[in-house]
Order: sequence, then C-alpha cells, then structure tokens
Amino acid sequence: MRWFPWRWFSDITLIGAGGFSAVYFAVLKPPYEVHDSVEDRIVALKVVDDKILNEIAVQSKAFNPVLFQGITVCESTGDMMMIMNLAEGGNLEDHIKRDPLADSEMESIVNIALRLAISLSSLHDDIGFCHRNIHPRNIIHADSEYFLVDYRYSTPCEEATAITRASKAHYGRVPYIAPEVRRGLYTTRSDVYSMGIVLWQLVSKVLFPASDALLEDPHIYRIEPVPGVPKWFEALYTACLEPTPQHRPNATEILATLTHYSKISVDEETDERKMTNYVAERRLACQKHEANLYQKSGAKIRPVTGLYVLSKLPSFEDHIKLSFKRSRYRTPNAK
Repeated sequence: MRWFPWRWFSDITLIGAGGFSAVYFAVLKPPYEVHDSVEDRIVALKVVDDKILNEIAVQSKAFNPVLFQGITVCESTGDMMMIMNLAEGGNLEDHIKRDPLADSEMESIVNIALRLAISLSSLHDDIGFCHRNIHPRNIIHADSEYFLVDYRYSTPCEEATAITRASKAHYGRVPYIAPEVRRGLYTTRSDVYSMGIVLWQLVSKVLFPASDALLEDPHIYRIEPVPGVPKWFEALYTACLEPTPQHRPNATEILATLTHYSKISVDEETDERKMTNYVAERRLACQKHEANLYQKSGAKIRPVTGLYVLSKLPSFEDHIKLSFKRSRYRTPNAK
C-alpha cells in the first residue's frame, strides 16, 4: 500500500456524499517521478470510516490494483482518505440508463460478464471473502474495463452466515438479495445470486427502482427469459438464480463458462433484433409505470440501498419467472 502526501493533491472538489463517506475529485501531481511512473492524473479521494477500513483491507489484497492506488491524510481535517482512480465511465446502472443499446452485441456483453466473473472468482477463491452487496451501481467503468467495487460489507466467507445471524439484518438492494438471506444464511452462492441478476440485466437492460415502486407491480419488473439471447447464457443466469444455493454455480464455474464461450463466436447464436425489440418494450413499460406512480403518489423512484431487518426483508421471488432445473450446474466442459 502506498502513501501519498496531501500536498501532492490539488483542485479538490466534493463530488458526492453517500450514506457513509464523502468522495472528492482531485488532481494528483507528484513533484517528481515516483515508482510505477505515477503522472499527473485525476483521482477520487474517499474519506475513510470504519467500513472503508474494511474496503481498504480487501482492495489492498491487490486483485484490483487498477482502482485502489493508496492512502493520504487531509491536512485540514485529519481525515484518512483512500485514493482511487476516478471512474470516468460511471457505474453500470447509469451506463445502461443513459444508453441501453450501447452494449447490445453479445460479444460485448460476454466480455463485461467475464470481467465481473474474474473479480468475483478472485474475491471468493484467492482472498476468501464474500462481497455481500453486488448490484450495478457497485460495478464501475474505468480504464475501459468494468470492476466490482465497494467492499465495505465484505466478510470472510466462513464468517458470512454467522455475521448475518448475529446482526439479524442485511444491507443491500432488494432484487439482489438471495432468498436464503431471510433465513440468516449467507455464502458465496448468495453473491452468485446477486451476480445472476446483473447478468440478466446485461441482456434485458431492465433497471430496478426503489423498493416501493419495485414491489408495487411484480409483472413490470419480472425476470424472464430474454428473446434472442443464446441458450447457454440464459442457462447461466438462470442457474445463478436457482432457489437452492447448492444448485447455483460457484464463481469459478461462472468464469469457466464465460471463458469457454468468449473464445468462440457467440453472435451467431444471437438474434439481435429480438433482443433490441425486447429491450425497447421493457424500457417503455418501466418508464410508464414509474411516471404514473410518481404522478399519483410522488413516490420515490430512484433506487436506494438500505439496511433491512431479516424478518421484514421484502420478498422478490414473485418477480422471477424462470424455469429452474433444480440440480447442480454443469460447465460446458463437464462430463
């Protein structure tokens, strides 16, 4: 982990203050050439709190060095700050919202999914941690790649269930919370469930609003097979959403599947016209529903991450309209 003196930063501007820590825009200007050829560049400074200390511990394991650069201390406040590359492309949710057809080619979708699978496999297998809060706003675009971020609630895999049961609560967004979490269970397969929702969103381009709007009409935000998508990709996201955790693939199996198909032509199995028409229809239906709901009640539409008591955690299962095999997932090379 590298230390950067505060005087090396200029043009510091507040760009966001979420529920837990402030984030600043800054320009890093080393006065001389330093190790790894750090040059003048735009970075993000994130104020460290107790949860951010956990994020630093996970990020410094070096599986995500492109994002995490080091730490510094603000001379005026004494706040410790984490230095990260600024995500010039924003997050995946905002990217889909701005231009749902930007990454409509199946090859591009597979490459994004592959990058996420690499991050998840590294987190689970190399570091031994569960993420516990995977959703598209925690997937950012930087240096022409997508990265899984925000490890504030990450825990060692073997402790995840005990921590969930002890707290009797879970922090997250309803659509991405696996059904077993309501029973106080959390494993790596719970992360896989969250990833399955994201994989489906990569092809459907459906975005989920705040919980009240989301749960008001399960049909509008239903998760179903997307027309025109290759059968293997449909099978993959469906397997990730299996109700029984043991039936879901692990991160290594997800990575193996995506790696296998990334090496062959996937566009031949894709009907892009069907996919595009589906995306347009679903986007229009969601927009109409949210506009009507806001007009009637002024209900909050923007999605938020919340802390849910397990006994009161809303169910999302009625939204899922997929046919499950209810058996263990098999990778393409499995015999």
